[in-house]
Amino acid sequence: MTDSSLKVAAVVYNPIKVDIAVLRANVEAEAQAAGWGETLWFETTVEDGGQGVTRQALEQNVDMVISAGGDGTVRAVAEALHDSNTPLALLPSGTGNLLARNLKLTLGDMPGSVHSAFTGIDRAIDLGLIDIERADTSRDRHAFVVMAGKRLVARLSRPEEIEIDGDSFGEAMAFNAWVVPGGLMIRVPAEHPATA
Repeated sequence: MTDSSLKVAAVVYNPIKVDIAVLRANVEAEAQAAGWGETLWFETTVEDGGQGVTRQALEQNVDMVISAGGDGTVRAVAEALHDSNTPLALLPSGTGNLLARNLKLTLGDMPGSVHSAFTGIDRAIDLGLIDIERADTSRDRHAFVVMAGKRLVARLSRPEEIEIDGDSFGEAMAFNAWVVPGGLMIRVPAEHPATA
């Protein structure tokens, strides 16, 4: 039986980006050392890059969500967390790790990042939300923590054949987008320069 008074962390991880055995060992050791309860584990998939499993974690009233993956995993987890007060801790495990770089977090040190997740402090950061209205009037809302963009795939031999995500240039540019300000709590090391 678990002690319901203990804090509980959830780890949302991309199995392609992390060594799950090493990650589990580090998280379990740090959680125990910090007096936290048993960690909940959620794996991302091609169909669910992290939003759905993060919402599942929130439904279990976790006290912190740890994102272990690349920029896509971080963005998906942040998107699901944006309406909550649950902090996000980063275990940068991708190629770019743009948010971690922008926050000047240590890269390539999983044990140190896991330690910071359980001993660090919360810091508010900006989170953008973009509402996209497409030509067919359907709308999507997405979050971003570093930057937002729309991929342009052009076949330059015939300009009338320029495509953006499968739509003709004219159709693709017929969407409207609004950026909505938001916020997110992120866990940083206690000795991080931004905390001074």
